[in-house]
Amino acid sequence: MTEILNIFYLFFIFNLIGFYNLSKNSLSIKITHNTLLFLNLALFFSLIKNSSQYFLSIYILLSILIGIILFKKKASFKNIKSIFFENKIYFFLLLFVFLILSIDIISKLKLGWDAQNFIFLKTLHFLNGKPFLSLVELDQPHYSHLGSYIWSIFWNNGFFNNEYNGRLFYLYFFLISLFSFCSHFDNKKIFIIAVLGFVLLFYKYKYFFGSQEILNFSLFLILSSTIYRRVYLNKKVSFIEIIFLINLFMWFKNESIIMLFIIISYFVLFSKNLISLKE
Repeated sequence: MTEILNIFYLFFIFNLIGFYNLSKNSLSIKITHNTLLFLNLALFFSLIKNSSQYFLSIYILLSILIGIILFKKKASFKNIKSIFFENKIYFFLLLFVFLILSIDIISKLKLGWDAQNFIFLKTLHFLNGKPFLSLVELDQPHYSHLGSYIWSIFWNNGFFNNEYNGRLFYLYFFLISLFSFCSHFDNKKIFIIAVLGFVLLFYKYKYFFGSQEILNFSLFLILSSTIYRRVYLNKKVSFIEIIFLINLFMWFKNESIIMLFIIISYFVLFSKNLISLKE
């Protein structure tokens, strides 16, 4: 029972990270954008000693403060309620899928080979407040460190301290990326079918036993959604959004340099009409 309450609590914390955005995009895209902001700020704070102990608290407090200011200026409480009710399918479906898959993850608690020998050690390194520069003392110091830092951030921020708290954020990031990808289906029934279908197709426990590939796959889903919004829906894409995406690709997995090259090439070739500095 305690584990179930912990899952609900973490779901609430994860959503606090990205809810305050009041842009004109859909709620799914707003939450995705703010989560990208969170991850980029986490990259910066990962360079600071002991930051895994306080970064999440500072970020959430600032998010709540900014949210209160923005809602006070641009939305009444009645409008806030309407945001929830208009997106109730999104919230309940996200909660339902997150709960089911979280139970599967915490019931197995097996880490992959790479996770056990390299990624988990980096997670413990940040959890114990050691500086970024001393990562060179660990095996395979060239492994990207951001996934490990994110893992350590959430380790101590559940109802109780457990390593899987961080891996549940991997799950949450995967799901909001998937929801963003499927949000272009205007029909709600098709949206639900698409989400559940993709979850059944893509979810396997081995993708959430500490492997970083699921983080890059989630970024690829966001990138696909971004390109679709611009190319097919003819909507402007923020320059900052592109920078956030490009930056994260090379910090979750070293092999992503190839993907990064493809992304940069694409946006350079089509940058004239693809991005907007005003958004």
